[in-house]
Amino acid sequence: MARCSSTAGCTSPASTSRSSRSRTSRQLHSATPGHPEFGETPGVEATTGPLGQGIGNAVGYAVSAKMAAATYNTADHTIFDQHVIVLAGDGCLQEGVASEAIAFAGHRSSTISS
Repeated sequence: MARCSSTAGCTSPASTSRSSRSRTSRQLHSATPGHPEFGETPGVEATTGPLGQGIGNAVGYAVSAKMAAATYNTADHTIFDQHVIVLAGDGCLQEGVASEAIAFAGHRSSTISS
């Protein structure tokens, strides 16, 4: 468990101070890189690449999670029960791949939403 002082902030690698994060923001190997990479940035489960691709990944994760839940969950054992969250900017939403993924999600809404 990280120890924090009231003036210095947390010193654990997972929780750096706001000023040090802003100094290294958008730099390779920092806690806040411009393009988060799987295996490099904690909590990132997929490296998406071009704008809009993350939305397609999120839709794919949601569909696969619902399909796995339908196959493996039982009344006594809920194995798959999660939410998929995507953070997307306006540039991502302007890309064609995002529109197609959103259209697919809307078409499959009965299998995606719980």
